[in-house]
Amino acid sequence: MGETIKEEISKAPFVALMLDETTDVSNAAQLSFVLRFVTDSGVKERFVKFEDVTGKKRAEDVAAMALGFLEEHGCMGKLVAQCYDGAAVMASGLNGVQAKVKEKIPQALFIHCYAHALNLVLSQGVVKMKECRIFFSHLSGLAAFFSRSPKRTQLLDEICQKRLPRVAPTRCNFASRLVCTVFEKKDALKDLFDYIVEHHEEFDDAAILSADGYLSNLGNFEFGFFLSTFNEIFAHADVLFDILQNKSFDMQFCLTRVEEFCICIEGQRDRFDQIYDETVQDTGLPTGRRAHGDSRSHYKKLHNGILENILNQVQNRFKDHEKLSFLSLLDPQQFTSFNSNFPETAFASLTESYGPHFDLSRLKTELSVMYDAASGSVPLPSGQLTVEGEGEPGPSSKAANEESRGEEAEVPVQEEVEDYESSSDEEEAAMDSQCQGQSEAPTQDATDTEPPVVVSESGKISIEVEAGNVAALRDEMQTLRNGWDAILSEASMVAKEMEVPPHFKKELCRERRRKRFHDETAEGTGQEDRPETTFRNTVFFTAMDHK
Repeated sequence: MGETIKEEISKAPFVALMLDETTDVSNAAQLSFVLRFVTDSGVKERFVKFEDVTGKKRAEDVAAMALGFLEEHGCMGKLVAQCYDGAAVMASGLNGVQAKVKEKIPQALFIHCYAHALNLVLSQGVVKMKECRIFFSHLSGLAAFFSRSPKRTQLLDEICQKRLPRVAPTRCNFASRLVCTVFEKKDALKDLFDYIVEHHEEFDDAAILSADGYLSNLGNFEFGFFLSTFNEIFAHADVLFDILQNKSFDMQFCLTRVEEFCICIEGQRDRFDQIYDETVQDTGLPTGRRAHGDSRSHYKKLHNGILENILNQVQNRFKDHEKLSFLSLLDPQQFTSFNSNFPETAFASLTESYGPHFDLSRLKTELSVMYDAASGSVPLPSGQLTVEGEGEPGPSSKAANEESRGEEAEVPVQEEVEDYESSSDEEEAAMDSQCQGQSEAPTQDATDTEPPVVVSESGKISIEVEAGNVAALRDEMQTLRNGWDAILSEASMVAKEMEVPPHFKKELCRERRRKRFHDETAEGTGQEDRPETTFRNTVFFTAMDHK
């Protein structure tokens, strides 16, 4: 392994292990070891080595190799995820490789492709029963019958007007398509096979023999019963498969759909009687060895067994994915809702899975600030004072907001903070002066004349009301100063974690507007006051100035 890769692995705070087995040209089984981790330049996946596992395919052997590999590269304490295929030796939650690795490293969650996991749920859930395996063998042979001959395919197009999809061993959605097509075109297929038998002189012996066998199957009760049963199961599975294949859906949404799928499968128990009766009407009662005894009880047992196998497979293959609900914490589409209602459940999931790796209280604060910024809200105290007889905000709210968004000429950081502290008295004096007002032509000093009667433009505000507003403004400004240190500390913490481009910081972060009174006209008021602008002017720039 190259020295660069060794250095990258040693610096990575966390790693994920990926193992996959393949057979080379010499027919030897090779296990590939790949590490995935994050560096300053982004996510890296590094192939490290191959290991011959021709005679070591037991879970104990593979797990021992995986743990030895991690220890060799100093990753025992850094492993947070393990990724393998869905083979029972690797993926079993009881005695598989992933379970044995988790015994040593509990935080190493097992991750598997959702859609692939659903394929395995359906395939492994049915092949465990002899009757189901026979049914799918006949079904796949039905599709292969037409694909082997252009003449048969042409006949299929003419009579059924739809071709049968081939079944892929690892893709149950292809089996779903085949089940749906055969169920839909069952009568047309009967006519097709009957045509081949009746016109035997046009076909070879193999085609006639197969056609006669498939014609018998399509009229058989057991084949029809399984066809109807799996047609209903796959109808729900196809919807879930499409959801799991869509990359735009978040983890929690997918898990919710999996739970709904389980509820639908459980509900299929109530559908047995209808499926059984409809099959009897179509094919007649079971014949042969199934006709002896209580055939309804026998098929009900089979039906329940199919559903139980699928439900057990879902619980086994998706149980680790429930621990990944914390990924929704970084879903930008949910930031606005998280701002009003912090995702405690997702945060608890993160605490349970990876709590020791984080300063949880600090992380929660940073997430809250991020949600605030994304939703456009600013965590600064504000107030609304309404003058007597008016519905518009008074000077307290506007002055405080203008002050928090104000931009002054560029000054050194320390001087700017001192100026903010020392200028408060002057601002208050200016506010008092403004509230006392000026007469239409106040040319002489105030000491030479009587105080004028102050009336606002609306003629409804008395000096007592305005004085009360000024007093409330003073209290609010004091509250703002008292809480500013705490706000600045949180904002500084966020700013330290954010990578700010140099030109952005140079050109914008030191810009300030002069503090203005509530009735002054500010420059650039035509510019849209977007949420990101509010956050930039009130918190982000100030935090960068004080980093």
